[in-house]
Amino acid sequence: VSTVLDTVDALVAVFDTGIDLTNPEFTNNLWKNPGEIPNNGIDDDHNGFVDDEYGWNFVDGNNNVQDTSLTNHGTLVSGVIGAQGNNGQGISGVAWNMDLLTVKVGTDTGVTSQDLIAGSNYVIALKQRGVNIVAINASYISFALPTLDELNAIKSAGDVGISYVAAAGNSGLNFDSILPSGFVPSNMILVAATDNRDQLASFSDYGKNSVALGAPGVDILSTLRSGLFGVFSGTSFAAPMVSGAIALIKSYIPGATMDQVKNAILYDGDPDPSLAGKTITGKR
Repeated sequence: VSTVLDTVDALVAVFDTGIDLTNPEFTNNLWKNPGEIPNNGIDDDHNGFVDDEYGWNFVDGNNNVQDTSLTNHGTLVSGVIGAQGNNGQGISGVAWNMDLLTVKVGTDTGVTSQDLIAGSNYVIALKQRGVNIVAINASYISFALPTLDELNAIKSAGDVGISYVAAAGNSGLNFDSILPSGFVPSNMILVAATDNRDQLASFSDYGKNSVALGAPGVDILSTLRSGLFGVFSGTSFAAPMVSGAIALIKSYIPGATMDQVKNAILYDGDPDPSLAGKTITGKR
């Protein structure tokens, strides 16, 4: 599909530590708020956020969404989704000619419930104003299960047609044992990590009733700050494979519903014996 589309007319909101705004892989692939005049100190589009040109920083309560984390986490995740392709440098993201919406909700020490819910409300409001957001990528670092309020916020995003693609986690745990059945909102896609042998990664969480499917998450080359690149592993890099695919499908078939896209992602994957009984679909 990437070779067919000149422009991916669908946005993924990246819930993470921000994005390196100066990285040449993102220069042409960042959403810019058409209703804002940059840095004039005025809320031009009257959405309650002053100068939210690229998105919003809910950690610090301002419009600076630059990734300053030690881990470069948000920049790495964003590269997998939408690093610019066909530009003679670096890497190509899954949807390599798209716009990324930057929603800074986390740091290297994790994300707060308050910031996550506020970020969700921000994205929902943009969607309702006509911004074509099709997915939230949630690879942010978390040390706790989602609260009921967070799950309700995730569900609310689904109510306006936004998928919530989340990294399953890197503790090697059975997610079914820690998240009661029925607590996963229907728009939430939990993603496990696989390696280059199509095996479930040793660190990846799993769950036949909760984790939807697997995606590559071992030794993934992606973007760092200052135009650099590095190889990293984790379910954080498996989830954006799915988010990028959602953006491609929605661009190619704009009329597809959120549920139709989800089913295409889940059930048209490749069967993977290592994921049988470990994920809902047994596919990668």
